[in-house]
Amino acid sequence: MYFLAFCFNEECLVDYFHQVHFRGMLDTIGTPLSAVRVRDGVEVAETTTFEMPGNCCLLSELEPGHDARAYVASRFLSVDRISRTWGVSYCLDYHSFFVRDRIVIPIRFNGRLAGWQSRYPGDLEWKGKDKRVLKYFTCPNMKRDRVICNWDMAKVFKTVVVTEGWFDIFALGPMAVCTLGVGLSPHQIRTLVAHAKKNDVSVVPAYAAGVRRNPKPRDRYLRLIDQLHSALA
Repeated sequence: MYFLAFCFNEECLVDYFHQVHFRGMLDTIGTPLSAVRVRDGVEVAETTTFEMPGNCCLLSELEPGHDARAYVASRFLSVDRISRTWGVSYCLDYHSFFVRDRIVIPIRFNGRLAGWQSRYPGDLEWKGKDKRVLKYFTCPNMKRDRVICNWDMAKVFKTVVVTEGWFDIFALGPMAVCTLGVGLSPHQIRTLVAHAKKNDVSVVPAYAAGVRRNPKPRDRYLRLIDQLHSALA
């Protein structure tokens, strides 16, 4: 039996945006919940089957001039290449506006679809008047701390580049992985270190210049480098 619970601070739902966010999360949940069980004293993650949300098509199938195609092109990326290589898609219809009319990136890990992430197809004033618009929305119930994005493709290379997000992977190439944010969970570190030591692979952290210019993300980035160096020593 599974239980689903949300915890909010006092009067949190008084804020209209929090109400909308909460409603969108409930609308989007349509997959079985993940679970971790202990077997013989060892955590064993149960396999959860996910599907792409709603009615999606490959980004390359959109008509020329579409906002999503234009945004990808503005990042100096090939729409055809990222569609063909990573299956990057666009959600045409879905009941949640956190996913509908957005770019959707499938997240595959160890040969299965472990989840997905949607992104608003454009750039807004994220810290200004548009701060209430979600830039990214990650598949509910996905075990983010146990997934390394693009791992299946990157692990065949002798150098694995660890970066922040999917668009860094698209720019760097198939040898790059991302953690959907600055930082690595203990499980992700163990996966990277075990693979590096077993296969004589170099693991290189490479976060965006914008992260290194900001004090808080930069400090987390430096801690990440220390974590990796200590684990690989």
